[in-house]
Amino acid sequence: MAARLKPLDQQVIVITGASSGHGLATARKAATAGARVMLAARDETALSAACGQIKSAGGSAAYTVCDVGSESDVERLTAAAI
Repeated sequence: MAARLKPLDQQVIVITGASSGHGLATARKAATAGARVMLAARDETALSAACGQIKSAGGSAAYTVCDVGSESDVERLTAAAI
């Protein structure tokens, strides 16, 4: 039996590497589809700009500066997303 996923507009999606490239494109697409997105990357300036762009387009976004190689950063990201 396959698990059923909630529709995107009922999900919070954590996206690492969200300050540029595929991560940023994924964040924009998910937000456009109605997901609440939590952006994570090491570049706070780029994260803040991306979050602002998503919000300006009507999406729901927040960000946390995070290095996924740091356990404490990932724990902080998890807490922020929850």
